[in-house]
Amino acid sequence: MATLREHIDRIHQEIPITQVLADLGYAVRPDGGLREQQFSCDLHGDGHDGKPSARVYPDSASFYCFACGLARDAVALLRAKEGLSLKGAIHKLEVTYGLPALPWEDDRPVAEVTRDTVQARLDPSRTFQDELKTFYSTLGWVTQERVLQMDQTLAFWEAGDQVSYKVGEGLMPEETGYKVLKVLQERLDQALRGCE
Repeated sequence: MATLREHIDRIHQEIPITQVLADLGYAVRPDGGLREQQFSCDLHGDGHDGKPSARVYPDSASFYCFACGLARDAVALLRAKEGLSLKGAIHKLEVTYGLPALPWEDDRPVAEVTRDTVQARLDPSRTFQDELKTFYSTLGWVTQERVLQMDQTLAFWEAGDQVSYKVGEGLMPEETGYKVLKVLQERLDQALRGCE
């Protein structure tokens, strides 16, 4: 049985990012070795990039688009380009590039909202710090497992940090911070359900 991390690590090791980019029509040389190359990215604006705005980093199996402000790997690229789920993008890469199938360690949906987690969120005895701890715990898992695209993950981290800072500095009452965190957690849950 293989974890999500093992699937992604195998893709990074076995499938050159330059090959994936070239196969998707980007102007990079798949035989370029570890040489960094610049290319036009079509994932921002109107989809037409008139000048090279992205740079591929083969040694880290990723690329960065300066116009998008995002780093992506092959999985994130397929998710953005073809609208696939996380597991769908992984599966497509494995099949397309002939990697033998690995059974998933856990076939449950990525984010499962149980009666206990809902009850915990409705518990009036929970404090702002309890909500903050739950939010950061969930977000830590999302970051580690790379469940969401990097821009989404960063947006949640920034929002959580802003709420924490404002409450800590007395710029926002704890009660308001608590409510904002509950909304952020609900939005994070919705984003995770969208990955199933």
